[in-house]
This record gives sequence, C-alpha cells and structure tokens, in this order.
Amino acid sequence: MKVVIATASRIHPPASCPAARVHAIAAYCARNGFETIVLSPYQQLDPLELEWQRRKFDSAFYTHNRRFHRIWNFSFLAALARQVRRRNTCVIVEHPGLGAMVHFLSRILRFPYILDEHTIRFTSLKLRGKEFAAKLFYPVEKFLWRKAAAVLVVAHHEGLLIKARTGKEPLLVPNGVDIDRFAPREKDRDLLAHLGLAQCKIVLFSGNFDLPLNARAAAVINDVIAPKVYEKRDDVRFVLVGKNPPHLNYHPSVMATGYVRDKETYIGVADLVIAPFEGYVGTRPVILEAMASGKTVISSFLGAKGLAVENGREIVLCAINDFPARICAHLDGAASGAMPPAARVKALDYDWELILNPLKKFLNGGGDDAGSKKT
Repeated sequence: MKVVIATASRIHPPASCPAARVHAIAAYCARNGFETIVLSPYQQLDPLELEWQRRKFDSAFYTHNRRFHRIWNFSFLAALARQVRRRNTCVIVEHPGLGAMVHFLSRILRFPYILDEHTIRFTSLKLRGKEFAAKLFYPVEKFLWRKAAAVLVVAHHEGLLIKARTGKEPLLVPNGVDIDRFAPREKDRDLLAHLGLAQCKIVLFSGNFDLPLNARAAAVINDVIAPKVYEKRDDVRFVLVGKNPPHLNYHPSVMATGYVRDKETYIGVADLVIAPFEGYVGTRPVILEAMASGKTVISSFLGAKGLAVENGREIVLCAINDFPARICAHLDGAASGAMPPAARVKALDYDWELILNPLKKFLNGGGDDAGSKKT
C-alpha cells in the first residue's frame, strides 16, 4: 500500500513540531513496509539536510506562490493526483485547508484519507483571539471530521470534543519522542566551551519561535523569569534553542542559538529544561524530549496538559510566577539536573513506535476504506 502524507509545513529540516511529526509518521510507515511519499511546499534543499534519504521515504513538492495556497492550490492538486493510485493509496493530511482539497480529489479518484488533527485549528485560532478566522475554519474542520476515513488527535480531551460534535471515535496518536535520539548522555564540554558557558548552569527552552505560543514563552523567560533568577544566581544562563528566535532586548543571562540540527546535544548540556507556556496547543515535544534525556522539567500546568505525568515524580508543575523560585531550588539541590529514572520510564510510553501503532493497525485493514497492506 502507498501512503502519501500531505503537509503545509516545510519539513527539510524538521524545524517545527508539525514538521517533526510528519517526519516521524513517514519514517514509521516506511519502516513498516509502506511505500511512503511526503508532499510538502517546494524548497531549495541543502544535500546535508536530506535526512529523509536516510529514513527511506521519498519527497514530492508543490508550489505556493499566493496568499491562499492552503485553501485552493492547483499545484498541490496536480502533485497529489500524480502520487495517488486508485484503491491502493491512503492520504494523511495535516491541515484542514489542504484537507478540503484532498477531500475534493478523493471524490474523483476514490482514495481514503486520514485527517491528522495535531492542532484543532478553530480552537487554536480562538485562543489567539482570531474569532472570525475560527468561525470560517470550524465548518470545514467539522465536515472533514465526518468525511475522513479516520481522524488522529494528540490528546484525549480533543478526541472527546470531536466525538461529541460528530459521533465518530478518533484515533489517539499523541506527539511522541525518538527514544534512541533523545537519551541520557554526558555533557558535551566542547559545546559548552563554544557557547562560552563552561562555568555556568544552563536552563534550556526549545521550540519553533515562529509559533506565537513559543515566542510568548521566550518573552516570559526574558522579561519575567531570567531577571528574578539572576538576582539570586548570576551563574545561570537561559538558552533559547529553535528557529527564528524573537527580536527582544535580551537580558544578560539569556542567549538564543537559532535552529540547531543536533538539539539532543543541547538538551544534553542543560541542567534544567523549562516549559513556561501560557496556553495549550497540543502535546509539547520539548517536554518529552527532555524527559527522555533524563532532565528535570519544570512546566506550567497548561504546558503539560494532555501528558499523563505525575507532578513531583516525573515532572515539576507550577504557576509561571513560581518558576524563578523552583529553578533556583532545583539548581541548588541537584548539580546534574537529572530527574529520577521515572521521567525516562514515562517518556518510553511516548516512543513513536508505540504511539503510532493505532495508525499502523488502521492502514493494515483496521478501517473499512483504508484497504490492506501489500505483501
């Protein structure tokens, strides 16, 4: 069986959470014997960034040269039509705008499609104060929930929302973590020397700062958390790792690295990882990556929403105003910054190999429309 994954994100390299999720799903499908194609916006590729070649799935591209390319795009329709084999292809689409186009084409070429609702757009837009856009998206999303062969959600409460609105039972596929990539490791002293932080305690936050929630978290670290911690401990440095860090008047104890390919190495040198999110938009990979790496994670309650974690044992949950005191207390009490093994054990529950099992079962014949896998 052929699996085509249609995404609105540039995925080479996977610098955002949706792009990383697409990578993980595509690699998993390829490992399990499905012919896998990722259809994404065209971009000029650096040969050094072609990680997908090593992961044994292929890529196809479409162009997007106008404002509403995610709603109606002839290049996307043509590229998808070239990849679809009638009655032997399933399409996984992760954006409702693209989903509308996938549905249109599915009525003509007769293939099933799966909607990956890693972010429910109308709730996300409402949280960002975009009420009008949310009202426009909601009918489209609800229509796709009903018509898709299956719907993937990242949290149980989101599944309950979709079930209440449509009567359909979604598949729970949370964001996962690459357990082999993010594992406990020794600190890279060369990296610490390169950053000029060899004698410092490092508190790390990572994410794609194009997303408003991550950019706001960076501002909270810079304006609220870092100055209060600096008053008590001037050896602490806050490191922001991720694409397009916001333009701020950075506090002396805050530094931004931009996008890094080896994020696991940066997490490895951290004494503490924080997640001061003021809102909820799906499961946060930064928390799972840090837990898998054996690091202490301090998160806001909304930041850890959707994760089945035990406060005080696998993670530390507190209000954002309490972050400075918690950070100082943990740095004073644990030089290594390592959580008990319970954090790593809990992260194992979110291994992509386990998380994506429901999708594998569906593609192998769990859904009436999905067909069966070729041998």
